[in-house]
Amino acid sequence: MDFIANVDTISNELSLLITSNDLLFAAKLASFVEELGYRVTAQVANSVDALKNIQSDTPDLVLMDIDVSGKLNGFQLAKKIKPLGIPVLFVIDHENKNDNKLKRRLSTISYIVKPINKFSLRAAIELTMYTLKKVNSPSIEHQAFSNQSFLFFKKKKTLQKVEIAAIKYIKAADDYSVSYTEDGSFLSTLRLKELELLLTSHGFFRIHRSYLLNLAAATAIDMKTHEISIAGQIVPFSRRLKKELIKRLSLI
Repeated sequence: MDFIANVDTISNELSLLITSNDLLFAAKLASFVEELGYRVTAQVANSVDALKNIQSDTPDLVLMDIDVSGKLNGFQLAKKIKPLGIPVLFVIDHENKNDNKLKRRLSTISYIVKPINKFSLRAAIELTMYTLKKVNSPSIEHQAFSNQSFLFFKKKKTLQKVEIAAIKYIKAADDYSVSYTEDGSFLSTLRLKELELLLTSHGFFRIHRSYLLNLAAATAIDMKTHEISIAGQIVPFSRRLKKELIKRLSLI
C-alpha cells in the first residue's frame, strides 16, 4: 500500500503520550509533536505512569519506547492497553532493528527507527492513524445497521429484543460490554469500540474509554465534576471530550 504523509489528513486535536526512559529524547519528541501541531498529554518514563496517564487523559496515540522502565516493557504495556483501542507507535533503536526476535514482532506493529526527525515522525504518525482509521471504517453491514431500531441480546436460551432508543448507556467489561436500560442490563460479546461504530448514527457518543452514552437519555451534566446523570446513575466523561460533548448537546 502506498502512503503519502499529509499533515492535513489528521486533526490538530490529536493527542499523544510519550513513553521513554530517555528524558532528553522524550523532550525532543515532545518538541517535534508540538511543532507538528499536535498535543502532548504527558512525557512519562515508566509503565506505571504511562497507565495512569492513559486512564486519566486517554491519548489518541502512544509513542512507545520498547525499553520503557517499570514492571512492563513496551510490548507488554501495548498488549495491556490493546482493549482500549489506543494505537501505539513504537520507537526502535537502529542497532536493535536487526534482532531476529524483534524483527518478528515488528512485522505486525507500527514503528519508527532512530534517529528521528520531525518529518519522519509526522509520516509515521500519519501512517499509524491512517491504518487505524481504515481498520475501523464502517463496513457495509454497519452502514445498513443505521436504519435498524432494535438489537437482540441473548439471555440464557432466548433472544430478547431491545429498542436501541431504550438503551441509556453501555459500559465496557473486559472483552464484553453491558447495555443498561430501565428494564435491566444486557451482556454482549461485542466490545465497546465495536458498538460505538454501530450506534454513533443512533445518537450514541463515546464519553469515556469505558462508557458509550445515549445522549438523549442524559438528564444532567456537571461540567465541573465531569459527570453525567443518566437512568439514576452517575457516569464520568473524559475532560478531553468536553468540547465535543457540548457541540453535540442541544443547548439553549
